[in-house]
Amino acid sequence: MEKRTIHNRKSGFSPLTSCWVALAFMLTIGFLPAQTPASNLGGLASWKLNAYSGSFNINQNNNGLTYVDNKQPLSTHSNNNWFYYSNGYTWFKTYVGNPSSGGSGNPRTELREMEVTNSGNTEIYWNGTTSTQNSMKSHKRVDRLPHSGKLAISQIHSNTGSIDDAVRIQAQGSGNQTTGQIRIRVLGFATDTDDNPTAVSDETGYYFSMDSEIYLELTMQNSIIKLYVLNNSGSRTQTIFTSNAVNATGCYFKAGCYLQSVKSSSDIAQKSTSNYGLVGISEISLNESSSGGGCDNTAVPSNRHVDNIGSSSATLDWNAVSNADHYNVRWRKVGTSSWSYK
Repeated sequence: MEKRTIHNRKSGFSPLTSCWVALAFMLTIGFLPAQTPASNLGGLASWKLNAYSGSFNINQNNNGLTYVDNKQPLSTHSNNNWFYYSNGYTWFKTYVGNPSSGGSGNPRTELREMEVTNSGNTEIYWNGTTSTQNSMKSHKRVDRLPHSGKLAISQIHSNTGSIDDAVRIQAQGSGNQTTGQIRIRVLGFATDTDDNPTAVSDETGYYFSMDSEIYLELTMQNSIIKLYVLNNSGSRTQTIFTSNAVNATGCYFKAGCYLQSVKSSSDIAQKSTSNYGLVGISEISLNESSSGGGCDNTAVPSNRHVDNIGSSSATLDWNAVSNADHYNVRWRKVGTSSWSYK
C-alpha cells in the first residue's frame, strides 16, 4: 500500500493571495489533472509572463523568437525552452541571444505582478513609501548561470523618475556554473552610487548552493527595502539586505530568470544551446494592500486531517480560512524526498 504524507512549508496548507470566498475544503489525491507551470504556482492569477513566442532556433537572429507579454490565461502556457513544469518546480529558462523588452537588452523569462481583478490582465502599481508592507515570498533554486555568471531572480520595479529597478536581487557566480556555491547581490537604485547619494553596499555576504532550494522574502515599507531568508515554516531567520530610503511609487514585483551582462554583440556571439540561465520556483506568494485587499496569505488552516488512505488516493480536509479561495498542498510518499504539489 502506498501511503502519502501531506505536508506544507507552513506545517499545513497555505491559501493564495486573492481574497475571495472559499469554495472547497477537500481534495482527493490520485485523480489530479496534469500539472502545468501555472497550476504548480497556484494558477498565477495575479501575474503575467514576460517571455517569448516562436520556434527556438539558436542559429537564427534572436534565437528565432519574439519577445511578448503573455497575459491571462496562463493556465495552458508551457514551452520547454523558457517556461515549463518538472519535478515540483516551475522552471524559467533564458538563453543568451533571446530577444528582450524595449527597456533592456538583457533577455528575461519573468513573472510580472498584476491586479487580481479584470482576470489578471491589468498592471498593478503600489506605493512603496507608505506604512503598508508589500511582500513577496518565494521558494526557488538556481540550477545554471549564463557565461556572465549573473542573473536576477527577483525585482522591485518602479515608474518613479530615475528609479526603474528599485532593487534587483541577483544570483552571481562563475560563467556557466551549475554546481557549488553562489552569492546574492542586490543591484538597482538602492545600491547605485551614481544615481543614489544614500546608496548602500550591494554585497549581502549570503551564499547558497546551486541545486538547493532557498526561501526568500522581499519587502518594501516606508521607503525601506529588505531581503530576508526564511525557514521552512516561513519565519524570518536572517535579514541580508536593508536599504536606505528609496522613495519609489508605482511599484511592482517581478520574479524569474533575468540574465545580466549578456547584451553586447560580443556576448551574443557566445550564444549556444548550453549558454543559458535556469531558475526553478516551487512556491510564490504576495501580501500587499493593493492586491486582494491585504489578505493574510500565510494563514494555516486548523483541524487538518488525512483519511481514507488507499493505494492511489487519500482524502484531506481542514477548517476553512477566512477570505481564502485556494490552498497550496504538497505531499510525498513516506521514506522519499521528492515532493508533489497542487
